[in-house]
Amino acid sequence: MNHLKARIFALLLISCLRGFDLLQLASTAAAGKLFIQVGRVRTIGVVGGFFLLMFPGRGGKPLPQKSGCWCCLVFVIGLIAGLINVYLMDPGMFGK
Repeated sequence: MNHLKARIFALLLISCLRGFDLLQLASTAAAGKLFIQVGRVRTIGVVGGFFLLMFPGRGGKPLPQKSGCWCCLVFVIGLIAGLINVYLMDPGMFGK
C-alpha cells in the first residue's frame, strides 16, 4: 500500500507508451516511414515503467553510487530493447 501511486504511475506509463508504439507501427505500415528516435525513447520509458513496477521504492531522483548504477542499467536495457523494437518494425533500415 505504501507504493500504490508509483505502481499506478508505472502501469499508466507502460500502457500509454505501448499504445503509442502500436500507433507508430500502424503508421509505419501505412506510410512506410519510421521515426527511429521516437521508437527508442518510448521503449526506454516502457522498460523504466517495468522497473518502477517491480521496484517502486527506487523511483524518484537517483542518489549517487548504487542508485545511479541502477538508473544506468535500466537505461542501457531500455536502449537495447528500443533498438530491437526498431529493427522489428523496419529491418530494411539496417541493410539486408
